[in-house]
Amino acid sequence: MRGHRIAATAVALGTIMLLGAGCGSSSSGSGGSTATTAAAAPATTASPAATTASNSGSVTLVAENTSFNTDKLDFKADQKVTVTVENKDGIEHNFSFAAVKADTDVEGGKTAKATFTAPAAGTYTFHCEYHPATMKGTVTVTS
Repeated sequence: MRGHRIAATAVALGTIMLLGAGCGSSSSGSGGSTATTAAAAPATTASPAATTASNSGSVTLVAENTSFNTDKLDFKADQKVTVTVENKDGIEHNFSFAAVKADTDVEGGKTAKATFTAPAAGTYTFHCEYHPATMKGTVTVTS
């Protein structure tokens, strides 16, 4: 009986390791440059914080435990915006905001920036193209 529990545990750990592995290319998407940051933490699954990142055109999204530190961003229409993505995981993440064609990859343990002009007033979505089920949020643009 004990052998079955050990085998089941080994299979479960193998599955977790496969699910936690990042996928994607190592190229930087349009709109971003890459700079080195602190060492990466292991990837685990967590739900994003329900906080709002309001700012005057500059915001930092932290990618950690395969989630962003916020799932809400607020900008003013036609405002020049810089989103800095700080990746604290050991796997690649991405910031995709289709309304402005922002698509920036950020390697594990690195930081990348996406700069764009906020679209017309409305509600939009952003996500990580590699982990869209757990790394996503809403962008609210006001006049």
